[in-house]
Amino acid sequence: MPHLAQLWTYPIKSCAGIPLSEATLGPRGLAYDRHWMVVDEAGRMVTMRSAPALARVTPRFESDHLALRVAAMPPLALPYEAAGREVQVELWDGLAAATALPDASAWFSEYLRRDAHLVAVSAANRRTTSPARGSRPLSFVDDSPLHLLGEASLADLNRRLEVPVGIERFRPNLVIGGSAPFAEDTWQRVRIGPVPFAVDEACERCMVVNISEDGTYAKAPLAALAKYRREGKRVLFGQSVSHLTLGEIAVGDALEVLA
Repeated sequence: MPHLAQLWTYPIKSCAGIPLSEATLGPRGLAYDRHWMVVDEAGRMVTMRSAPALARVTPRFESDHLALRVAAMPPLALPYEAAGREVQVELWDGLAAATALPDASAWFSEYLRRDAHLVAVSAANRRTTSPARGSRPLSFVDDSPLHLLGEASLADLNRRLEVPVGIERFRPNLVIGGSAPFAEDTWQRVRIGPVPFAVDEACERCMVVNISEDGTYAKAPLAALAKYRREGKRVLFGQSVSHLTLGEIAVGDALEVLA
């Protein structure tokens, strides 16, 4: 029976994720998912594409802050709510309002050995999904509040790889067990626990899936996907989804296909 097998959040865009047993879905999705982001001196987002070392930064939720650890650097504590200068930052689809965090920026600049600035989603941020997707508020995610992927779809890919990869390579929030490979391609609406979701669009994959959790690069995953998951110029794997109501979900919740 299809069910929520794993639940992940990624507090800092392109840094390591945190597995959860349960979570509350707020207006922007999972609390603090892609709430922080590294940008360059011009305010453009910095991801693993240009800074693969971000993959090694490991976050952990503490009672009053997000703790960051990575080898050869002192730990960093990020308050969940921090005041700072309001700035505009650039993502794939345009600009977003953000709060600059200078102390954390110095930490990331030292770690990455480049001019880097950490920002947080501002209360003034008005970035949303497209009108076709309901104009729902977004954090620093790419295009939809959440990403869904089936365990069987990953198993199908791993059968084609000499070295299997973990689910975290694809940075999903909702990992579904008990479904057939690529069953998620056929879903339009689903319910997980009490919360309904719209399946917005298949996720287009890029070279980031070739970057391992230790920041090293190998082209095998994307090359393998391109052989059988290509649609035109796009390589597709997993689904972008939007929650249609607020609510709580937990690992083990049943998934019901609504359409």
